[in-house]
Amino acid sequence: MTLCPVCQASDGVTLFSDRNRRGDYDASFTASYVQCRRCRHIYLHPLPDARELRSLYADSSAAAPDGRWARLAAAVDTLTSRFTDGRRFRHSMPHNNGASRRLLDVGCNDGEKLLPFRDRGWEIHGVDVSGPAIEAARARLPQARFSRGTLAEAGLPAGYFDCVRIDNVLEHVRHPVELLVEAHRVLAPGGELFVYVPNGESFTLTWLKRFSINSWIPYHVSLFTKASLAFALGRAGFAAGEIGWYPCSPLPWLYLSFKQLLLGKSTEAMSVLEKGAAALLTPLALVLNMTSSVEELVARAVKSP
Repeated sequence: MTLCPVCQASDGVTLFSDRNRRGDYDASFTASYVQCRRCRHIYLHPLPDARELRSLYADSSAAAPDGRWARLAAAVDTLTSRFTDGRRFRHSMPHNNGASRRLLDVGCNDGEKLLPFRDRGWEIHGVDVSGPAIEAARARLPQARFSRGTLAEAGLPAGYFDCVRIDNVLEHVRHPVELLVEAHRVLAPGGELFVYVPNGESFTLTWLKRFSINSWIPYHVSLFTKASLAFALGRAGFAAGEIGWYPCSPLPWLYLSFKQLLLGKSTEAMSVLEKGAAALLTPLALVLNMTSSVEELVARAVKSP
């Protein structure tokens, strides 16, 4: 049995087995999700080896439009999402002005998500294992600093950053606690860490199981619960009293989960009609955001001064 990547316990219970269901990703890999009885973490068994896992992302990049109308639509989405699913609003934290302070994004992809932070005056840094993604990020944000590789491979100085973001990346790595330890090291005292991960105890994963968009084999090697993410952050050096939680249930995640339930598969790309259908799920997202069954866990941790 694969050891729990958070607490290293070997006592786990198998939840279900499945395969990749996203048609725009080519990965033939069947595995099971196992839940640790000790820390409640959910993880993949068997795990892809390190080389296989890295190869899944080495040449990937999600292209995003930079046009004026696209950026206006994103700004409107950020504002309105505060009152719907919370997605854009939560993912634009911290909302304050950067004032030339340093922000690091781990798994920065093509840099599109970092444009609002640049506009608010942050000094942008990013790391990603994908070569095409780093090239796209450098073209999009020429004044920012980007490195190809893992956070550990970047060799960044200790206490250098005022904010570190790990946005839907932690669930993809074999050793998540090691990544959090390195994030803690590069943070300045009083610096903020924002972590975004699919919730292993979400509504869709609890009730739809393998059809939930959160179940993504072999890409999601970990599915954090609130308990296991808090445990991992604690092991990395963040005190429990310095961790805040924010509700978020992205409408596309809900829609794509129901689509997988009906059709057995889905794609990340959504048509305008599908986005309209997803908007109809706003009441469900609002209800979920008042419960522990949110689709996405959003945590803010502060490094002790």
